[in-house]
Formats: sequence, structure tokens, C-alpha cells
Amino acid sequence: MAGRFPAVVLAASVVAATLPGNRWADLLGVNLVLLAALALDVVLATRPDALQAGREVPQVISLDRPATGKRPRQRPGFQVHPR
Repeated sequence: MAGRFPAVVLAASVVAATLPGNRWADLLGVNLVLLAALALDVVLATRPDALQAGREVPQVISLDRPATGKRPRQRPGFQVHPR
């Protein structure tokens, strides 16, 4: 949400400014709702120190053959189902 949040605020503010009635009250209401959504997103987000990153590579890699490695990432409480 953080990357798109400024664009959402701008778009919602433009819509609120075009509504009939008290424009300042509409702008304030829309921006308070968006601020509450941002606060909820921050509270519910996974803490960075809870993310588990690792690396799996073969112990021996030949220079003339391609090798693959894996970088597993795990988020607590989040299950990834392979396709």
C-alpha cells in the first residue's frame, strides 16, 4: 500500500473536492479514512525481523556447468502452495 498511497490520497482528495457541500469537511473526512487505512496496514504488516531468509546452493559448483540455487523466504503465518 505504501507505494501507491500518495496516488490514492490525491485521487480521493480530487473526488472529495468535487462533491457537493462543504469541500473542507469532505477532504478532511476522506483523508482521515485514508490515514486510518494506512495505520491499519502498518499495524497488520509483518515485522521485518520476523521474515526468515536463507540460501540453498550446491556445495560444489563446476565452472563449466550451470548451477541453480534457491533463496527461500518465509513469513510467519503465511503458507505458500506450489503450483
